[in-house]
Amino acid sequence: MKSLDEFSFYRKPFVEDFKLFPTAINIELTTFCNLRCIMCPKTAGVSRTPANKVISDEILAMIIRDVFPKISRIDLVGDGEILLELDKLERILQNAATYKIHVNGSTNAVLLSKNVAEKLITLGMSDLNISLDAANPETYKFIRKYDFDTVLANIRMLNDMKSYYKSLYPRLHVSMVGMSQNISELPALVDLAQRLHIESVTLQAMGEFEPVKDSSVYLHDKETGRKWLRKAQKEATEKNIRLELWPENQFEEFESHHTASTENASLNLRKDCFFPWDVPYFAADGSIRPCCAMPPMGYLSEQSFEKIWFGENYQRLRRDMLTSHPPENCVKCPGRGWIKIEPLASSLTDMTRKLPFGPGWFEPEISSDLMQYRWAKETADIFLKGTSNKILTLDIQNSKEPFAPYPLEIVIDDVQHYRINLSPRERRNLLLPINEPALELHKVTLKGQSWRPVDCIPGSSDTRYVTVKLYHAGLRGTPVETTFSNGIRLIAVAMEDKMKPDKPFNFDVFFYFPETISKPIRFFAHFIKKITPYPSINYYWETIRKKFMHNDLHFQVDGWLEPNKCIPEISLFTFQINHPETSSPGFYDVYMGLYDPHIGRFPVKTSEKPLRNNSILTGTVELLE
Repeated sequence: MKSLDEFSFYRKPFVEDFKLFPTAINIELTTFCNLRCIMCPKTAGVSRTPANKVISDEILAMIIRDVFPKISRIDLVGDGEILLELDKLERILQNAATYKIHVNGSTNAVLLSKNVAEKLITLGMSDLNISLDAANPETYKFIRKYDFDTVLANIRMLNDMKSYYKSLYPRLHVSMVGMSQNISELPALVDLAQRLHIESVTLQAMGEFEPVKDSSVYLHDKETGRKWLRKAQKEATEKNIRLELWPENQFEEFESHHTASTENASLNLRKDCFFPWDVPYFAADGSIRPCCAMPPMGYLSEQSFEKIWFGENYQRLRRDMLTSHPPENCVKCPGRGWIKIEPLASSLTDMTRKLPFGPGWFEPEISSDLMQYRWAKETADIFLKGTSNKILTLDIQNSKEPFAPYPLEIVIDDVQHYRINLSPRERRNLLLPINEPALELHKVTLKGQSWRPVDCIPGSSDTRYVTVKLYHAGLRGTPVETTFSNGIRLIAVAMEDKMKPDKPFNFDVFFYFPETISKPIRFFAHFIKKITPYPSINYYWETIRKKFMHNDLHFQVDGWLEPNKCIPEISLFTFQINHPETSSPGFYDVYMGLYDPHIGRFPVKTSEKPLRNNSILTGTVELLE
């Protein structure tokens, strides 16, 4: 298959500037901090944003006026400690409550007093992430130069205050920056999180500054990282704690190429970063940046936010980010990983790190059942390869907002259009036909009023209806295209190529049902051992007839097909077949058909391979010893 970049319809969304307003923002309240942690750039004398600054009241007023009405989430982050600016934090929380905005803050929790805890609870902070970086006092003291037990006492006090106010908020999270000095404590941090009523633990990849040069597990010791991650994952499963990686693929081997842009091109790697399209960084000096590590795109003192957001600087960055050679700051950034640009060929596999996503997708997340998914924005593209596949499979879920949903539009190859209504909380496995299965690459577009959900905000009256989670996407089935006399259409079949003695054999059939079909229809599949070609068709059929006299040369499977009224979707029926002990090993042709027990077989009306017994040849399988 030729390179993806050779497909013009693939390149197009990667070079166009999508005119979408961000759904979330980062605000840096201050670059002052009350700690000097060993891995922090401030400790190394590196200022990513201007040092010793506090965001001005005038700039904050502009953000509240121009941006708050259009977003759903605020992350209070940066190179400073947010609790040093309590007045500005209160102002943000008060205005966020007006617009029903989710607010997440990051803190070292040193200044988390009873007064501060009460304000966070009563003003409605949604989430609070506490940077711990250790699970025992000695390591914490070494890394963060402060008393571990004092911080734990502050966390317990916050939990007591939440209980007093009967509040679930702010939900608590802890994080660890992965370095050789602390990675072995990740499992213990998960255990500590459970005891402190913490919801999640995040392991963040570390970029290197003095005095932690050569200490990043992400950069230098992935095997050790994977070792302790496996132990921590086991602990998290047992204790029902969500364990997350930032970035998600930091321990995959191709991440070692993070500094080699030329090699990235040969490996089809792109930086898996969505910030230039969705999350601007409002720095303490009034500048707008893609993130804390990037230079300003503009200043609010000189231009409006929208002029900066849709301006040439941002457009150029977005174009560069979607190539194998993004800006050097992005190449070195440990905050977002690389994604391999390889269209998915297999069906229903974990696609969050394999599919090439265009603009319109958020980073992978983990569900409560440990499945990965991505949120879709208003318009989002994915690309799939497979010239022998007929069925598009999508596993999607609507958000929890209890409103009447808008339809979700799904467009295949820019010509097939489907409108799907998803009820609140509904999860659907969609099966849609591919009208042009011979294409090398398929483009699938999801369109709708899709946003990151804000249903976690108590009392939210948000009017953005369809928020789509995409769990899986793939192509399945070999095209068959057969219509039977009752109007039922066989679209495709999907089956394994070998039938093993120790496991069931899956045989999938994809059907369209006309609306006139209301009762179940009987399905049959004959497995007939392959025979060599014969000089005449009559001799061929006579041989097949004789083969039915011997149980070791054929076997049959039957099942019922229930009509599915979800037109235009396709109905999938999966039959599990046990290895027939009486049949001899070898290759078997599979003939399939439909019948009514009271009427008989339904003749094949259209087919590439119609057979005399009103069945169709659908494939070949090898029966193993």
